[in-house]
Amino acid sequence: MVERFIIRGLLVLLMCIFECAHVTYAFGRVQQQERLTIRLNWFLNVEDAGLLWQYVNGAYRKHDIALTVIPYDKKNNACEAVAHNIADIAIEDTAVFAKCRETYPELVAFAAKFQLNPVAISVLDPQIKTLEDLKGQIVSTAYGYEAYTDIFRKMMGFSDNDLHVLRHTWAGEGMQWLIEGKTKASFDFEPDQGVAYRMRGYHPRIFRSYRFGYDLYGQVYIGKQEYIRQHVGLLARFLHITEEGWKVAFTDPQSVATTIVKTYYPYRPGQSYLQSSEEHLQHQVKEIMLFKPYMQHGVGERMMYMVDSVWERNIKALQEMGMISAKGLATDYYTLEVVRRLYLRKG
Repeated sequence: MVERFIIRGLLVLLMCIFECAHVTYAFGRVQQQERLTIRLNWFLNVEDAGLLWQYVNGAYRKHDIALTVIPYDKKNNACEAVAHNIADIAIEDTAVFAKCRETYPELVAFAAKFQLNPVAISVLDPQIKTLEDLKGQIVSTAYGYEAYTDIFRKMMGFSDNDLHVLRHTWAGEGMQWLIEGKTKASFDFEPDQGVAYRMRGYHPRIFRSYRFGYDLYGQVYIGKQEYIRQHVGLLARFLHITEEGWKVAFTDPQSVATTIVKTYYPYRPGQSYLQSSEEHLQHQVKEIMLFKPYMQHGVGERMMYMVDSVWERNIKALQEMGMISAKGLATDYYTLEVVRRLYLRKG
């Protein structure tokens, strides 16, 4: 009888240890839950569909990642959030990251989110036929995206007086200025505003940045170099789960958009440039569909991949335009350690 109680007690103890430890086999080794905090550079919507789909469905927990997601906050950009230890990693626009790294040299990029840059210049005035026609005109851009108008000036040889920039606080404001004729062009996030213009019955001329010479990675995952070095396996696992989420989003954008809109991004009359909840949902569906070429260009389903040649070409371009210091090497801005772990593991 005593032996039976002892055996039963040991079984209960073992079950408790198993449940508390929550140990599973992942990426070739046994590990416990690991904490990871990511700061996004936008609100919780389909711009991060792959990540949010997996988050809602508990995929990170199932792979032993205790993930915390921090959305956009106008108090600081994503680079600053990592630099000030608010987040472990972040997603940031590449041009913003490159400039931010002048202040925080400990930051590096470790994976690509967009292989092509999704920022575009939208024009409604039929008299604006070329980019040269914007000389002397008023344009708008979002707060935090001033790097794009600076780059555009440099690329076109415009002076500060040749391009007058208004900063809108949200995308709908910039769209309305363009529709009303207050501005002649708007620097937009093309998968978002490009869809919204057409849904409202407007068909702007779109000048895509990667076609007029600005072909830097659109957005990248960043972190402190020391943190990345110490957490290569965790970050590779995180990227793998996120990438799988994007594959689901591209296969079934309606279901993914519906879940994200319901959970994080409901329609709010008066705060949207669309007219109904159904339009709002379809805008998000179409936005997911437009992300695919930006994320898979040249890499297929290895969406997070980065290569030396792209970084070398574009860091050199930013240096020549005076956007960043001419002293640094391209390799100062990124590491391939995580994507090599991710894709070598896959074979």
